[in-house]
Amino acid sequence: MDNNEVLKFHRSDSFVPLWTNSGIFTNYICRSYHNPDKSILFLRRNNDPVKGQWWFPGGRVRKGETLVEALNREVKEETGLEVIESELVNGYSRIFDTRHDISIAYLCDCKGEKIKLNNEHSEYKYFKKLPTNIHPYLIQVMTDLEKITNNNFKTEKPTTNEKTLSNSQ
Repeated sequence: MDNNEVLKFHRSDSFVPLWTNSGIFTNYICRSYHNPDKSILFLRRNNDPVKGQWWFPGGRVRKGETLVEALNREVKEETGLEVIESELVNGYSRIFDTRHDISIAYLCDCKGEKIKLNNEHSEYKYFKKLPTNIHPYLIQVMTDLEKITNNNFKTEKPTTNEKTLSNSQ
């Protein structure tokens, strides 16, 4: 059975699909250790389910891996940054057209000389305020983050000093 097949189970005389590519994911709200304004790192995704949208670094927790191990691995793989400190924000259930994810979000302070994107993302930006047209799932995370940081992340365009990088550069 491949990852695109649907498993079905019986519940109340109906069949409910379970997508085999669903899983537990970790998302990391990264702040740069060297950035005194503690703006938040967003990556523009190349892949579904939110292709072309701003999102946090993160990914699937591998079998036998702790959440902290997944956190460190995913941040390093997707950005080249190293997590130096992290704090749990909350857990979320996210239902997309093709899958259902359970995501655990962390606020991370990260360090590194330069962001090195992998092929999952086309660009990155640090935002002091939420980017426009942000996905509703991320608004929920940022609302929870505001409670932890006492910071207001109302939607706003990035300032001119924020950095952008394309994979083609």
